[in-house]
Amino acid sequence: VDSITEAQALNMAKLAGYSTKVELDASLPKFEEWNETTAEMRRFFRAFRDLRMNTIFTATVYEDADPSKGTRDNPAWLIRPNVSKKLRSDSPAFFDFVAYLYVQRRGGGNVRFALMDRDDRITAKCRTPGVGIKIENPTMKYMYDVMVRNPGQSTVDFDNSTVVTSSTGTSSQAQQPMMKKKK
Repeated sequence: VDSITEAQALNMAKLAGYSTKVELDASLPKFEEWNETTAEMRRFFRAFRDLRMNTIFTATVYEDADPSKGTRDNPAWLIRPNVSKKLRSDSPAFFDFVAYLYVQRRGGGNVRFALMDRDDRITAKCRTPGVGIKIENPTMKYMYDVMVRNPGQSTVDFDNSTVVTSSTGTSSQAQQPMMKKKK
């Protein structure tokens, strides 16, 4: 489903009685409509979760300044799925895996990563043991193999701070520790 952000926006439009056209004078959603869209999105997540097949959901990112960290001029950002406020914290519970996909500049190019476990800023999780905290150059095949077919062996070498790369299936030494042991 690409994306739950758009699915909730369409659901809210239906609840508020908006047409598919842009309506500049449309009223803002009411509190009851936010409650209803939250309930309907939960039903939506459960319906897909309970299918006898794997499903993938995407969401755009919602960034919010963390009042407990950073400064007013240089805030620390919390990164969550871009859905209604209540679903930002509730929606990850419906899924076995929540990954944050991002790009880092390395040398003259970009390297893609999937963060598979939360930190103090980013919402992510993985219920499968042995999946690394950070996966470099993730592919759909690699993600499926490691999370669904999971051979039961750890892909993480915690002693040497390595990260498994999916493009070659080999490990690369981290310049700074890229992995931490799950608690």
